[in-house]
Amino acid sequence: MPSIRRTERTPKACAGALGKIVGILFALLVLLGVELLLRVTVREDHLDQILAVLKRDPVLFWRNRPNLATTFAGTDVFTEKRGLRVAAKGERISPRKEPGVLRILCLGGSPTFGWGEPYAGSYSARLETLLREAGVPAEVINAGMIGYSSHQGKQLLRNDLLELAPDIVFAAYVINDIDRYRFYRSNGLPDRTLAPENPLVVGLLNVLDRSSFVHLYGRVLGSLVGGRGAVQGRPVEIYRPLSVRVPPEDYRANMIDIAEIAAERGARPIFIKMPVNLPVAADPPAEAAAEAEALRARGTALAESGACDEALPVLERAAGLNPNLSDVHYFIGKCRLRQGDAEGARLAFDAAMKSEAHRCGRDGLLYNEVLEDAARERGVPWVDAAASFRAVTDRYLFQDPDEDPIHPNAEGHEIIARLLLEALNTETNSPAR
Repeated sequence: MPSIRRTERTPKACAGALGKIVGILFALLVLLGVELLLRVTVREDHLDQILAVLKRDPVLFWRNRPNLATTFAGTDVFTEKRGLRVAAKGERISPRKEPGVLRILCLGGSPTFGWGEPYAGSYSARLETLLREAGVPAEVINAGMIGYSSHQGKQLLRNDLLELAPDIVFAAYVINDIDRYRFYRSNGLPDRTLAPENPLVVGLLNVLDRSSFVHLYGRVLGSLVGGRGAVQGRPVEIYRPLSVRVPPEDYRANMIDIAEIAAERGARPIFIKMPVNLPVAADPPAEAAAEAEALRARGTALAESGACDEALPVLERAAGLNPNLSDVHYFIGKCRLRQGDAEGARLAFDAAMKSEAHRCGRDGLLYNEVLEDAARERGVPWVDAAASFRAVTDRYLFQDPDEDPIHPNAEGHEIIARLLLEALNTETNSPAR
């Protein structure tokens, strides 16, 4: 019978192992202490506050955090397991609707979500109240996701929301489609070009996103290595001057897809032309615009290659001919930064943000025309909230003219809700099916 060798650990070996364990625990305690200290002392900027209520998603890029109970944009916000906004903590939305109840789904971005308004103030909640006051048993689901484009809305409807079996689907997308920035995976390319990510990687990133230490480290590293950051508060890192998130042809296709997806499941689609409350600058004469475009192409190529001394005169000439070229101002700012001219960079980035607002205002009008044209072609009814907002000239219908001219205020949501009620009555001669 072979002998069994008995191995005994010496006190010295045990002490070494214990020391390693103590060292690891001490390091974890230090990291925990740093994490708690950062959460108390590091001030979140506007973007941080938005990201705190979002969660990465492998297909949708992100979604509202599920089962959320927090204060956001000055009001209480609660979500259920899908990230849909609900009235109270713990409230659920059942896939099974009650017999005889009209179930309505409101798709959209942060204006639909009700940014800055309590749940009861959102147009979806107001519509439900109006229907019930009219004697119609109704359930209106707020499917507004912060930052969502029509590309994300189409995927959300197809992958997550058809199980709710809505009778009506209102779709309101425009402001994020014409933007150039995504909260995650922002590379300046259209939404449709992004392939789904590995769910395991996304899950790990979601865990890391909750760490103030990791967040601060990433911010510092991005500033040092990638040239990202802010110039006297100007968020230059969120601008990607390549393409809008959803080009007009993609927007048209997405909205048609939303209508077809809804109709295939027996729901009636209705589009909403949402207001884009941004200024629209006049275009320069055609000859000047053409010359500016040629200079823009040459100047931005030089700037991207690092030849700022050559690029700046070209870019400044382009900006003089057409001050509405936001990417020209952006690259002027980038070159000024490289030259150590902080004040020149600040002025250029200010001009970029101003001209970008003008571009979005112009594109908002264009995309609403695209929406109406697609609706006419496919026989989809639409609600013109943009026109109704323009008709009100004696009152402000958005959150704040200086801080937030994008999201409707309480009266704005009330106007939209009544327009939707009118659309339902027009469609059926009665809100009930």
